[in-house]
Amino acid sequence: MKSKKSIAIAIIIILIVSLIIINRFLPSKASSNQEANITWHKYEEGIKLAKDQNKKIFIDFYADWCVFCKKMENETFANADIANYLNQNFIPVKVITDNEKSLSLKYKITGLPSFIFLDEKTKRITKLPGFVSASNLMPILQFIKTDSYKSMSFEQFMKNYNKS
Repeated sequence: MKSKKSIAIAIIIILIVSLIIINRFLPSKASSNQEANITWHKYEEGIKLAKDQNKKIFIDFYADWCVFCKKMENETFANADIANYLNQNFIPVKVITDNEKSLSLKYKITGLPSFIFLDEKTKRITKLPGFVSASNLMPILQFIKTDSYKSMSFEQFMKNYNKS
């Protein structure tokens, strides 16, 4: 009787450990959505596409070791509304700072994550440092996309944004 009970407990423990191991190595839904939804480009390709398609550029300065870069990837960029808006209205560019130090210097990146917005002619619009939630990023994307930054402050834009 004791041996059957011991075997049953061993099987249950093996099943639990197996589920934990499988769950740990499967990609999370958020990260797989992010990869599927945002079409990230390398810098040179993004510059060319922006000129060809007459779109603004959103540059994500990223590093694998950066905790808040991963948080952006898994939360903000995994948001379907953010991913769709970026793909439709910008050329999304990801710069891995450890591999492209010259771009970090060019854009004066001193902390991660950092985001640079460029206009259709690749002229710098602004820099956005640090983690930004999806709910905070969407109005910023719309502020830049609509060229509202040319005629009003972000605070004025948000007054109108919150009304709608």
